[in-house]
Amino acid sequence: MSSFPAPSSITALKEPRTKLSIRRIRRSELPVDTVKLSRFLIGKVIVHDLPAGRVSGRIVETEAYPPGDPAVVIEHAELAKLFNNEPPDSSAA
Repeated sequence: MSSFPAPSSITALKEPRTKLSIRRIRRSELPVDTVKLSRFLIGKVIVHDLPAGRVSGRIVETEAYPPGDPAVVIEHAELAKLFNNEPPDSSAA
C-alpha cells in the first residue's frame, strides 16, 4: 500500500491557475552590486520559447562574489578546462 494520497485528492489541493503577465527585465533595472543583484534575482522566472514549446524555471539560489574575488577566477579557470577537455589541476586540491 502506498502512503501517497489518491490522485483525486492531489488535484483538489491545487490552486486555480491564474494568467500571469510576462515582463522582460531591462538591464537598467538590475542592481550593479553583486549581492543586491543576487537578492534581486531570487524568485524571478526565466522563460525561453523553443520550437517545441515554452520552458521556464524559477531562480531559487544564487551566488554573489565581489569583482576580482580570487575564488571566482580559479573557479572559472577550472570550468574552462572542463569544457576544453583538459585534465583538472592536481595542485589545486
